Amino acid sequence: KERSLPYLYWILHDPENFGYVALCDGEVAGIVLAGIEKRNENVYRVPVYIEVYDIAVSSRFVKKGIGRKLHDKVMERARAEREFYKKLHYREVSRTMVIDV
Repeated sequence: KERSLPYLYWILHDPENFGYVALCDGEVAGIVLAGIEKRNENVYRVPVYIEVYDIAVSSRFVKKGIGRKLHDKVMERARAEREFYKKLHYREVSRTMVIDV
């Protein structure tokens, strides 16, 4: 657990990072950690995107839709970010979806 401290410090102290905690009767059922990533707009077609760093659901709450709800919260934030950048006259030119198995 001590090895996790630098990672958690980075997550909590970077203003571009965010997370959500799912509670069930006051107990932590799941957590998602994500961040807004920015790349050189002269090199990449999609310079701003949201990356999910971690998503976890307690074994006591598996198959109850907790992971889906956490995912949906991140997607809600991503949509809000997209609208923010559209107001700044950015336009979407492509979408990239990646999953490691």
